Amino acid sequence: MKIFLESIDMGVWDAIVNGPFIPMHTINNVQVEKDFNLWTADENKKVQYDARARYIISSALTMEEFYKVSTCKNAKEMWETLEKAQESIEEHGHNNSESNNSSKDVNTCFMIDVESQESKISTSNSNIQAKYDELLDTFEELHKDANELNCLNKKLKMNYQELENRLDQLE
Repeated sequence: MKIFLESIDMGVWDAIVNGPFIPMHTINNVQVEKDFNLWTADENKKVQYDARARYIISSALTMEEFYKVSTCKNAKEMWETLEKAQESIEEHGHNNSESNNSSKDVNTCFMIDVESQESKISTSNSNIQAKYDELLDTFEELHKDANELNCLNKKLKMNYQELENRLDQLE
């Protein structure tokens, strides 16, 4: 599971090992938690690691395992609870191998699903960026074309005025 989580993002694994990132700032020499609307983009990204880790862990659990961690407040707490449960199973030998195999199959399916969702999100973000870049290029071309048309329009007006002046002189 560690390798899988690290492959998603090292920040996800860091949230499990060190706990969630909490944006802080100093007021009167005292560290206090920042208001959400004061977070930087980088801080927001770091906070998301814990949410992603909790989602991935929850998705990989059986219902029995999920109930054990459902009240945990962060991914580190979830991981530690699962480690204690595993140690208890190993110590007391209360592990039904048939149930364990089916649970591994379910966990593998959830992991594949999480990986697929991560891939879709990444692809979606890439697509959005590509479409944004394409729109920006199109806008720049239209702006350039509009400027050229504006210049052409001015020249035509000048030519029209010149033709009108000549026509007046001929009359």
